[in-house]
Amino acid sequence: MSSTAIGQNAFATDAQATALGKQANASAADALALGANATAGNAGAVALGSGSVTTAAVGTAGTTIGGVAYNFAGTTPTSTVSIGAVGAERTITNVAAGRLSNSSTDAVNGSQLFATNQQVTQNTTDIAANTADITNLGNSISNITGDTSLAYTDANGDGIRYVRTNDRTLAVADSFAQGIGSSALGYQATASADNALALGRDTQASVIGGVALGAGSVSDRAVAPVSGSILSGTGLIPYNTADMSLLGAVSVGTSTSYRQIINVADGTQDQDAVTLRQLKGALSSFAVTGSLYFHANSTAADSLAVGVDSVAVGPRTTVNGDNGIGIGNGAIVQQTAPGGIAIGQNSTVNQADSIALGTNATTNGAQAVALGAGAKANEPGSVALGAGSTTAAAVATTGTTINGVAYTFAGTAPTSTVSVGTVGNERTVTNVAAGRISGTSTDAINGSQLFATNQAVEAMQGSVGDLNQFAVQYDKDGNGNKSNSITLAGGDPNTPVVIHNVGAGVANTDAVNVQQFNSGLALNLDNSKNYTNQVAATTLQQANAYADSKLSQLNMDMGEVRGEARQAAAIGLAAGSLRYDDRPGKLSVAAGGGYWRGEGALAFGAGYTSEEGRVRANLSGTTAGGHWGVGAGVSLTLN
Repeated sequence: MSSTAIGQNAFATDAQATALGKQANASAADALALGANATAGNAGAVALGSGSVTTAAVGTAGTTIGGVAYNFAGTTPTSTVSIGAVGAERTITNVAAGRLSNSSTDAVNGSQLFATNQQVTQNTTDIAANTADITNLGNSISNITGDTSLAYTDANGDGIRYVRTNDRTLAVADSFAQGIGSSALGYQATASADNALALGRDTQASVIGGVALGAGSVSDRAVAPVSGSILSGTGLIPYNTADMSLLGAVSVGTSTSYRQIINVADGTQDQDAVTLRQLKGALSSFAVTGSLYFHANSTAADSLAVGVDSVAVGPRTTVNGDNGIGIGNGAIVQQTAPGGIAIGQNSTVNQADSIALGTNATTNGAQAVALGAGAKANEPGSVALGAGSTTAAAVATTGTTINGVAYTFAGTAPTSTVSVGTVGNERTVTNVAAGRISGTSTDAINGSQLFATNQAVEAMQGSVGDLNQFAVQYDKDGNGNKSNSITLAGGDPNTPVVIHNVGAGVANTDAVNVQQFNSGLALNLDNSKNYTNQVAATTLQQANAYADSKLSQLNMDMGEVRGEARQAAAIGLAAGSLRYDDRPGKLSVAAGGGYWRGEGALAFGAGYTSEEGRVRANLSGTTAGGHWGVGAGVSLTLN
């Protein structure tokens, strides 16, 4: 079992668990507790920020709006990310706009939900204008869908064909040189990019200038001019592919199968390959004295651990706070920061139990977390997630008003906030599982959930237009106000309208049907004119009451439709808040919440990128309206 615990009384008690911060507790496999008193008690869960507590992930498969079922993406989360606790929620700020589609698991920000709200407000206004005018809508409108189309692209098949050897036991198949200036030689060899070369059976060269050499080899990774360093043990190996023109990459295998390159001459120039003999000679020249597994290479001033039970590692690193930990070049834990952890060049911790991780990362609030180069967590309990991210004071949002109706939100008293960027430098939060949709949910909502809401709003907008066209409406007076009369007009305004299935009138003001009229005429032929007038008045009263009853029922049905649409909108707001760090070796978490017109949602997510950058894994959970959604995703870079 391999686990990591850093900080005073921090515990990581299960396989691959990580606890970072004072009294942080990661008690489940692959769990991460980041921040003072953070608790991650579920497998793969992430508790982000001081006092955060995880619970079991709950999947949210979809929702039904206006009788139409909508399925969500990210519906099977393997775990969850928590950025607070019940009664101690945090806002997630500086979230970039997420992608909106039926397969999106991006978090959405407030501006995206605001756009949806604007359309909902317009639709609500249109519906409100028709509420008093609709008398009897016998048929429903459902399953309205837009046109779809498919685009097909055919590859150019011109070029050299049937270049192969010894294919007697193989089916007839060509090689394909589809890219401009490309070459393909071998059974089913394919060079689909410009200037690419595929040499050998089943080889594939799909990037510009790529070379796939040997049967089954694949060259599909683009090479970009870049410079930097690769971590190797305790040191860094610099690299630079920007000093000369790049012609492409040569592949002699795939991500799961390799070849040795043998009989290589010793390299003599900077860009030459080196042999194992050269590498052994270089390694033998390194100094191997000193402590095992810990080496330093610097002539700068020594580190200084002043605080009681403190640890300082790295040149010019100073730990003045009791129980503090400082690692890096110039890392500082101030005297005002007992239990603080500063890791990275010039990282600084100024307040108790806070964590600064990354070059120039800074925490100015107690129990805050700054994760990433230049990240700044300025408020108590806040989390700055990602390079350059900056936190501000948490701002409570108690509710909103749409079309004159006030709606209250859940999670209206945030204790702190999580920021994934800064103003003007926002990040998207991706791979967010669908959150729960309910009036008490604080889950984040993903793009597919807001997309479902938008689809329902668009369908509702079309229904409102149909109501205006086909509904029975009261006559209006000279000022445009509803009068006490109704004029029926069909497709031909010059032809009278027939009302069918009219019940027998009971009250004096009810309408009468033909049967009732004929019966009354036969029975009362000898009655006086005054009696006939009395019966007619009663029948008209009954007709008015019947019409009012049908209007009331229709109003109730429209109210239910609006409620379901608001739940879907809350889902989209919460899910649009999650974003993960894709840099190699980074484990990141994100969470978000949304609330709209009385309905709320919450989503959590975690993402991990392997040290080599080949594997990226994400998991998330969402909830709203008493329903949960989970989602997970893994990506593998093949070469």
